[in-house]
Amino acid sequence: MNKTLELIFTTADDKKYKLIIKNPKESLDKDTVSQVGSKIIATKIFNTSKRVLASFDKAVYIIRQEQVIE
Repeated sequence: MNKTLELIFTTADDKKYKLIIKNPKESLDKDTVSQVGSKIIATKIFNTSKRVLASFDKAVYIIRQEQVIE
């Protein structure tokens, strides 16, 4: 089973941007991910000349399970 965490932002030009984290920490709460999202925006670490993160929208756990067909 694979688990990822998607942090979803809105850019300055009103488009969606996803930051995907593999094998995230278990049981994160809304306050924690909101603080991380705000810190990512404040540090401008993912901003480029074509993309500026403007706001943090939400975080989503994605769980995928593989099943072999026999």
